[in-house]
Amino acid sequence: MFKCGPLGGYLLNTYRARHGMGYVNVAHDDPDANSFMLFGGGEFLAESDRYSGQKRSANLNTILVNGVGQTVPGRDEGGTWSQPGGDMSRMAVVCGRAVNGRHLGIEGEASGAYAPNPRGVRRPALDRYRRALLWAEGRYLLVLDDIRAPSAVDVDWLLQSGQVRVGADQRYELVKGAATCPLQVAATAPLAASVVDSPADNKTKPLGWKQLRLRANTTALRLASVYDLWARGGLTVTLTADGADHAVVTVRGDGGIADRWDWAAGAGRLDPSRIVGQDGAGQPLLTMGEAEPQTLALLAAVAAK
Repeated sequence: MFKCGPLGGYLLNTYRARHGMGYVNVAHDDPDANSFMLFGGGEFLAESDRYSGQKRSANLNTILVNGVGQTVPGRDEGGTWSQPGGDMSRMAVVCGRAVNGRHLGIEGEASGAYAPNPRGVRRPALDRYRRALLWAEGRYLLVLDDIRAPSAVDVDWLLQSGQVRVGADQRYELVKGAATCPLQVAATAPLAASVVDSPADNKTKPLGWKQLRLRANTTALRLASVYDLWARGGLTVTLTADGADHAVVTVRGDGGIADRWDWAAGAGRLDPSRIVGQDGAGQPLLTMGEAEPQTLALLAAVAAK
């Protein structure tokens, strides 16, 4: 499951704009843009909080910037309610989506959900927080992140499960009950890894998850993570960037997996990336690059208010 949208969602934000309303109620929404959950072997392997009494992105599988997650102007992180006013449409949107048989791709942009300078924390407005999930059915899940800021920031990349095992070469394993999911990470900047107690809660009661935190101090971070949900074995990901806006990601694994993903960033803040995947025989896996129609309709409704 993947989530990327403005507080209140598309329909409520469109309704607000079309009816000239300055305010809609989003008090119960979570700061969860560009977060995801994974289910396999009868368990949620990449976990989330439940009904949190302390709404914060640290409870979820997304990122923190200078130690703080997604906030709205005028509100601190970690309160019981999320309640901004006005236009929220550009906080987070789905930029692109593609389907090829049972191979699926979706891409979200959530930089607008990271308000600059929350109380007590100095940080700039992000230039980009793009996340693409590429579901290669029966092969692997590949997650691509593109995070940019006008000055150096601490980026904490978060992933939580019942337990997290740490191996060599940025290899990890999510463990929940008897279910496991190996994963590997490749990035364009050095990453410092730690496993901590997750703050995820249900009505203020801790859920007991463990959380993997990968930290980089940088102005630009591209990160690829691959998840062995189908127990193929031997999955390895590499990431080679040849500029700020282009990279090649390769995924290799047992059973002849030798896939190549060409990844070109979208020109503008909300333009879709161009992502083209093919297997070792040159057969297409998935091609992304078309804008998401529902997002275009939302932005058009807001512009026409």
